[in-house]
Amino acid sequence: MEEVYNGMLAIEALKKRLQTSPEIVVQLESGHLENVTFRFQEPASRKELHAFSEHKGWVLPPDYKAFLERHNGAMLFTHPRNGGGMELLSTERIFLANNAYDVLPDFAYPVGYANFQF
Repeated sequence: MEEVYNGMLAIEALKKRLQTSPEIVVQLESGHLENVTFRFQEPASRKELHAFSEHKGWVLPPDYKAFLERHNGAMLFTHPRNGGGMELLSTERIFLANNAYDVLPDFAYPVGYANFQF
């Protein structure tokens, strides 16, 4: 349970930092500095979380459930002009992505994807 708490502390600290500026400068592997943005969705409802666990008998890991209870999805490290970034999927987007990937076993589901365009 400690990991869940620490993970949410990191997200809340990031959100607090974003209150002063909508962009954060990150250093890429190449050494270049780029501005990136973050967008967090509203919390998932109890109904959405229940529907998620009922669908195919899926179980949410405690850390992702804690995230969804605060933010039903997020876009991270998005370039302001080029887009891309990393998406942590909402419950609805997990359903859609799972239907698109018919190669996944029934117990598995995607929770995010990355598409960096720096």
